[in-house]
Amino acid sequence: MKGIQTEQIMWCSVNHHQPQEGQRYLVQYKFGITQAAFFKGKWVLGTDLTTEVPGVSWFAHSPTGVESTAAEKSIAIIWTTSDVQNTCFGNHAIKLTDEQAYAILQQVDARQDANEGINWTVLDTHISMYLQDNDIQPDRNVLVEELMQVRKDWTMQDFEDAYDDEWTDFPETVEACRERMEEYITQTYDNTLIAECIQDESEM
Repeated sequence: MKGIQTEQIMWCSVNHHQPQEGQRYLVQYKFGITQAAFFKGKWVLGTDLTTEVPGVSWFAHSPTGVESTAAEKSIAIIWTTSDVQNTCFGNHAIKLTDEQAYAILQQVDARQDANEGINWTVLDTHISMYLQDNDIQPDRNVLVEELMQVRKDWTMQDFEDAYDDEWTDFPETVEACRERMEEYITQTYDNTLIAECIQDESEM
């Protein structure tokens, strides 16, 4: 029988670690997004369903409840845990674990409004709700340490370029500049600015 293993599935419309035998799902694997059913320990792709899985006829569900054949053209928009983590860090200066980000995605999915859809504003609204409900606050020390790590290879010229207008004098060594910078960041940067610096400089 043709099929792909569970570990080859990168995303599923439900938790693919607990699929129901013979049930159909929308899945993503290395060649793209397709329809599949879980049958005898394997995922059987949509093109094989009618012949490989007895009793399963494959259709794509439309929002109106009217079923159309899988041959009809369609699209699927995928939101990932990375989307949640990057939005949370950029807007709230908080680093989420994969588990926390996935919990937010599940909340977004369960409460989505078909008229509004899912967008960055909706995503951030659910992130804010999750942070408030779980009393999650930014860890300032972690943010400072991460920015210092991003800037670990700075030279004297880098320090002068960045702080020429802010420091009245410069230490004579790179190590002394690093100590001055860490103290300066801690005392003068707010959490949002630190997070922005981390994101911007990590992409350079």
